[in-house]
Amino acid sequence: MKKLHLVCTLISLLLISGCSQVQPTDDNFDNFETHEQPIAEYEEVYTLGLYDDKEFEYERTFNIEDNFQKSVILGNKTSTESSFVLLIFNHGEQINFEIDNSVTDHYIFDVGPGEHKEMEVSLSDLNDGFHSITYILLNSPEVIPEDYPTSIGLSDLFSIRVNLFKNIDNIPEKRPELSAESIQSEERKIHGTLLSNGDKDYEVLFEHEMGENNPITLFYGNSNSESIDFYLVSLLNFQQVPIGDDKYIYDELGPDEEKSITIKLEDGFLDNENNVYQTLMIPPPFEAVTEEDPYLLQDPLASNRAQFKK
Repeated sequence: MKKLHLVCTLISLLLISGCSQVQPTDDNFDNFETHEQPIAEYEEVYTLGLYDDKEFEYERTFNIEDNFQKSVILGNKTSTESSFVLLIFNHGEQINFEIDNSVTDHYIFDVGPGEHKEMEVSLSDLNDGFHSITYILLNSPEVIPEDYPTSIGLSDLFSIRVNLFKNIDNIPEKRPELSAESIQSEERKIHGTLLSNGDKDYEVLFEHEMGENNPITLFYGNSNSESIDFYLVSLLNFQQVPIGDDKYIYDELGPDEEKSITIKLEDGFLDNENNVYQTLMIPPPFEAVTEEDPYLLQDPLASNRAQFKK
């Protein structure tokens, strides 16, 4: 069974990586669909794009004076209604944003089959400096996993990355200190992140009872031929919680490298009887993105989603 769980995880993570490359869309059908990739005409997919006043925004780097406002538009090219939660990160920190005349750190919405969801999102109170902004959409936020396949399937995500400069001209050369007290794996078995039962390496965690003695292990790996740096972020009910003693972890992986850390959550973090826990890998935060070269070496990746019970 352990091999089956691992194979499923690997397949899922590869699919996620492909999904997040989908590069499209908007909500005035005629205008929005002109920017969707050809696959959207033949496959049941989702499309995602950044827009400025109904016009597709090709640029990915912006000099700002105060607020930053753009529309994020998700197209549902499938035959079923879907739900998503929108999160936004500045480097490794989840931030508030304004949407629908309210301020929140996560926004849940539905989008019907064949429809587009337009979200006008505004970021404010950004300090002087370089801001690595990542919009992340996780699917089916209402689903609490009760088995391995569901847990893995809930790792799908879509993302958009922009770089914002406020009273600064360049990406700083200084990097955060590497903060993970990790163990290096003998061989890489995953790409992305995987929540695992601590006493059974690589067994997909989908359910955890608080107070149990068995720890949780977070594996994270890089199958790329180049090194990557990234933030590891921990979410409880889609709101950021610390990983150990850190609000987030900044780390790097060499080519074909994998590491692991042990995760512990205190009972006081749990709001509900049944909670969902998930981790994100957000790479590479200091890479330039432009209209000419909008693609990152690696898009963000999510772990399997696990149910945490009091």
